[in-house]
Amino acid sequence: MPEEKSPRPPETPLTESQARALAHWWGGCYRRENGRHVVLLPGLPEEIWTREQASLAEHRRPEINPQAVDWVG
Repeated sequence: MPEEKSPRPPETPLTESQARALAHWWGGCYRRENGRHVVLLPGLPEEIWTREQASLAEHRRPEINPQAVDWVG
């Protein structure tokens, strides 16, 4: 019998302050869409809606903006 994969844990939406700080620190853009906070970063094609996405983007920070300080969210 194949092993079932556990369901993906729910993702944590960014708060407004997290999204604004992330956009400011990394030279991106913040916007609010349908009551949620979204960040667009230069050099990163996908939008960031959650803390988990922000964490993944942090691993790519040197590619996106090498001068940016670490984001601690």
